[in-house]
Amino acid sequence: QHLPTTTTTTTNSSLLRYCSQNRIVFQAYSPLGGFRSRGDLFKDVVLMDIAKKYNLTVSQVLIRWAIQTGTAVVSSSSQWDRMRENFNVWNGNGFDNVHVHPGALELLDEVDLQRSRGLDK
Repeated sequence: QHLPTTTTTTTNSSLLRYCSQNRIVFQAYSPLGGFRSRGDLFKDVVLMDIAKKYNLTVSQVLIRWAIQTGTAVVSSSSQWDRMRENFNVWNGNGFDNVHVHPGALELLDEVDLQRSRGLDK
């Protein structure tokens, strides 16, 4: 079947629903925006506010958001501290340690997260 292309976060939600309904695993191969867009996402006011509210880093918010929306996350780094930080969404006092309330995640609709999902325009 032909999968729809996507250019907006709203369409991303439709694509995620389609994948879920058809038992397709949606994978984020660049959940932190990749090398070119990393600076843009990490300076985004909405992401920084959510990170501050939940005592997380922007990386953790992006990874947790992807997981909570049913996306399989593949992230890499050559820096041990970043690897630990990224993996920390699973560590600590349990998985709920970094649970971000779904209402807060709706704010991410205001952010262009297309590149953080690794979607092509």
